[in-house]
Amino acid sequence: MLAWTFLALMLSLTQVQFWPDGYSGFQQTATPMIWGGLFRILGVGYRALIQHSWPAALLLASACLYRDRRNIYWLSVGVSALFLVAAILQAAIQIAWSENYRPFVFLYQFLAGYSTELRVISFAAVAALCWLLNSRFGLAVSGLGLLAVGALYRTPSPLNRFDTSFPAFHHTPEFITLLFVAGVMVCALVIFRRSVSPMEAISFLLCMPLASDFAARFGAYLYPLGPSFFPNMPYWLWLALALAGLGLVGASWCLVRRIEVESRE
Repeated sequence: MLAWTFLALMLSLTQVQFWPDGYSGFQQTATPMIWGGLFRILGVGYRALIQHSWPAALLLASACLYRDRRNIYWLSVGVSALFLVAAILQAAIQIAWSENYRPFVFLYQFLAGYSTELRVISFAAVAALCWLLNSRFGLAVSGLGLLAVGALYRTPSPLNRFDTSFPAFHHTPEFITLLFVAGVMVCALVIFRRSVSPMEAISFLLCMPLASDFAARFGAYLYPLGPSFFPNMPYWLWLALALAGLGLVGASWCLVRRIEVESRE
């Protein structure tokens, strides 16, 4: 299961989207929306499904690490299933956008109208699971969740990013979610440090520069993997990508080691 969830996370990483769009425009070099027939349906559905399924994969991967606590394990699996259902609904909306949108108008209005509330419920579910695992972990994640919820409700309404009054940087829901997830992982590394190998911690830290780059782009609605934010560091993006590559290689090696240990047990 660890291997499959890691694959799902890597596939989700290939489809990072920095702002919502439902059409082919100058900001995209390729989109399955312009394909024809069955290939368009499969392409649009695949992209949306793996794009939104990363919470389910990440939570299910974490559940593999405490399988001996059966009640919490199955609760995590259940929450992961709900995240997967949400991803399937998003895929259905994207397919409807390319085929026939009218039957899915209500679903779109519901998910869009309650997007903040659904995100808050997701934060609360993660915090509840953390409380069940460890009280200190739950307290830390609950604090992060409260900060994230406060930031969500202080987020300004969407603006035209090409308008001259558009702020250079603001707190988008994606930016807040990324910080929350990164904070939860940092808390897990600190609180459960005795169960984390040095290579696993180093692999996580090597991915932080690229995560910071992603967070900055989420907050500014900038293109993915575009020019560097730092004029004096023209090779910043290449450095962040190289470090993240090393981190993912290290994570893969640690994953293989954990699977080997489990197979011997």
